[in-house]
Parts: sequence; structure tokens; C-alpha cells
Amino acid sequence: MRIIQKRRVYLSLSAAFVMAALAAILLYRFHFGIDFTGGSLLEVSYSGVRPTPEAMRRVVEEAG
Repeated sequence: MRIIQKRRVYLSLSAAFVMAALAAILLYRFHFGIDFTGGSLLEVSYSGVRPTPEAMRRVVEEAG
């Protein structure tokens, strides 16, 4: 295999992949989940009537 003789092809291919990756990063941005943004996530399940957000917030604040 003649790698040196085809260096322009390989460099062009590599540059195309790098440019495509950079374009994807700029277009789609990163959407970090809770793992990378910090904070905490609380999942609540309930049966019956769904409580209002204010009622749930009050219960959480009372719990500390």
C-alpha cells in the first residue's frame, strides 16, 4: 500500500471528517443531561387526582 503517494487523498478525507464533525457540533449544539449539568432530579408518581405544581412545591419545601 502506497500511503505516502496517496497522502493528499488521506489528508483530504481526514479534513472532510473533521469539518463535518465541527459543522455538526455548531449546528446541533450539545444538550447535556442532568449527569453533566449538576443539580438533582426528583421523579414523583401518584395515583388518583393529579396535584397542582404549587401543592407539590409546598410539600417539597416543607420536607426540606
